[in-house]
Amino acid sequence: MKDRLLPLQYVLLVLFSLVIFTPLAIVFFGAFKTSGELFNNPYSFPGKPVFENFKEALIQGNMLIYFKNSFIISFVSLAVILLFSTLSSYAITRQGFRMGNKIYIYFVFGIIVPSQAVMIPTYIMMARLGLVNTMWSVIIIYIATTMGFSIFILSGFFRTIPRELDEAAVIDGCNEIQAFWKVILPLCKPAVTTVLILNLLTIWNDFYNPLLYIRSEDIKTLSLGLSKYMGRYITNYPIMFAAVVMASLPVIAVFVGLQKQFVSGITAGSVKG
Repeated sequence: MKDRLLPLQYVLLVLFSLVIFTPLAIVFFGAFKTSGELFNNPYSFPGKPVFENFKEALIQGNMLIYFKNSFIISFVSLAVILLFSTLSSYAITRQGFRMGNKIYIYFVFGIIVPSQAVMIPTYIMMARLGLVNTMWSVIIIYIATTMGFSIFILSGFFRTIPRELDEAAVIDGCNEIQAFWKVILPLCKPAVTTVLILNLLTIWNDFYNPLLYIRSEDIKTLSLGLSKYMGRYITNYPIMFAAVVMASLPVIAVFVGLQKQFVSGITAGSVKG
């Protein structure tokens, strides 16, 4: 029976791969085509690569400014998220902290609440604080909305680490903070990498929050900048595809560089007791 199902599984995997990679291929190869070539045959390889599309995308769309803004927002948000989520997860999963389970439930409950449900009160709060149309508005939103998910992932991994390691570190002369930084955290690299990549994808590709809180051109993010390439009556798709390809490269580079740690973090729950 299993031998009969194996060819069907391969067929389904191939079909699924085609559904996923066909739009990506159209965007990637379309970035090197002229408009006429793209519309005549969007599925073909570019006859003569047009590298001017990338130059035009950089000049027309001020992409260097958008890259800088997205990098600053992503870096600050991820630094704060990783710092506080690792410390919180460590405290929650240790026996000495009595309120650990209640705080854990509080953070997990934050995952359940959709962001649209708190959109209006959150905007009012940011407006009263004077943070609308600043980078800090989206940074604070990202930290608040991703902290629950980060603690959910990290807490599950921290629970798999024996508490005897903490005790051994204390016996060797470490205080609790030193035991965390020197002993426990290095063992959690796969989980930290998983949280880093998943949150980076969310923050880097987010369109909703920058659209809601950012108005000035000089602090717009890449997701907002890409919307400029869509014209009301006509759109130069090769230039827009070139901008999309350039905007995707940093995230792809991070994923490729941390791929092994990411896969280990995703599968850790299935291989550890």
